Amino acid sequence: MALGDRNKVQGRVDDLESFLHVLSWVPIRYLDNTMTCQARSKHLKEVFDEVTFEGDFTLGGEQKRTRLVYSSYIPRTLGFKEPSPLLQLLKDIAEVFKWRYIEISEKDRQDFAVITRLIAGTPEYTIYTEGSLVHKHDSAMKKLEDASWFLDTLNYSLSSDFTWPADDKASLSWLPVDATAPPVTYKRQLSHARTSELARAAAYASTSSSNVSRTSSKRGRSESSEDEQVKRPKN
Repeated sequence: MALGDRNKVQGRVDDLESFLHVLSWVPIRYLDNTMTCQARSKHLKEVFDEVTFEGDFTLGGEQKRTRLVYSSYIPRTLGFKEPSPLLQLLKDIAEVFKWRYIEISEKDRQDFAVITRLIAGTPEYTIYTEGSLVHKHDSAMKKLEDASWFLDTLNYSLSSDFTWPADDKASLSWLPVDATAPPVTYKRQLSHARTSELARAAAYASTSSSNVSRTSSKRGRSESSEDEQVKRPKN
């Protein structure tokens, strides 16, 4: 989906992201899983029935984008009662799409270039680059340039390396529905502020285990540490 942007022409990547939303909605709704009926109903309504108002226009997707950025798109309480590779597959795909909505500042890139030059050829180089916000963003965006990564990910999950349950048919479980409740709504300006904060938090979280600070202190270059500030996610 071209989340929250009424002027955007939908392209291939938007269609692939829509596939992710369908692939997520169906098992959360119909497969036997560890979420309560109330939790499932709440999640599906908040994420997939959410509406955002922008002047006279009614848009959707703010919650999808926010949760992708914050790596909470797949509920942390979700688990399937029949062991299945599906849960990790959903997480892997969602992790790539979240980077569509995080922008890297020019200062981030400059700091990244300086630090990688300083530690080139050292054991810390691989640890730092692979854990860097810049590297993660650019790697994901490169994948999104070509749909083959999506197909490769699906094919790999269906390979002999994984065992899928033989009996994982849909379960017609009852979900509580409040017919009188309106769709979840947000005002655009408030959503932007919240999404921006979550993007910043997600950026810090994604690099918290990358040993950036330890690498810098060992070499006496803490002043060159990457300033991991993330701009507002793209609309």
